[in-house]
Amino acid sequence: MFLPRLFFRYALCAVALFVLTGTPASAAVIAQYDGLGSGAPTSADANVVASDAVFGAGFNSATSGFGSSSGFFFTRTNGTSGSDPASTVAAEEYLSFQITPNVGYEMDLETFTFKQRATNTPGGAGSSSFNFVADVRSSVDGFASSIMSYVVTSGVNPTPEARTVDLSAAAFQDLAVAIEIRIYFRDNANNAGQVNRITEIALNGEVALIPEPTSFALLGLGGLCLLPHRKRRQTHLM
Repeated sequence: MFLPRLFFRYALCAVALFVLTGTPASAAVIAQYDGLGSGAPTSADANVVASDAVFGAGFNSATSGFGSSSGFFFTRTNGTSGSDPASTVAAEEYLSFQITPNVGYEMDLETFTFKQRATNTPGGAGSSSFNFVADVRSSVDGFASSIMSYVVTSGVNPTPEARTVDLSAAAFQDLAVAIEIRIYFRDNANNAGQVNRITEIALNGEVALIPEPTSFALLGLGGLCLLPHRKRRQTHLM
């Protein structure tokens, strides 16, 4: 009877482990924005609600907007006032979007990517080179700390620089509630011909069903499978 029971135990373990690991998720684009004419998302996972990308209260339509043909979110340097992280946050000078998982789903974030560039106009006061700082923050900590910040130096027609923000930390996993991502804009210029630009925004990761209680039971069973088998002690008649 010992061998059949041992076989049954390992067969049951194999089934549990297959259920738990048989369909691994892969990282994908959760939401994407290109800034082409509006702040509407270009694409979004079917199991989330992606808000439009919007500018903070510190910006206005006279100095910021969406490229009708270029596909950029932009702000002119004469519309920014923050000179350091604290003053920029206080001035609410940012571009943001919010992603909300559908009921019963959660998000495991991996990266936040975008492209950044700064342009100056040839000739005149707007021709001077300047630095544009993009400071990425999130609602996970109430925008209290910078996840990452990037500096780019302007040019007449520079190639956008690709940025990748790592969101693999525990704080960005198992999110069953909305998360807001903000890019705060800061620069050292003050001219309408000097422009900060962001494009090809994407939040990447996995969206999956929140595990049911039965999944945790299977996980416990899978753990038992890893326990070493204890051999029976045989008793001998003397």
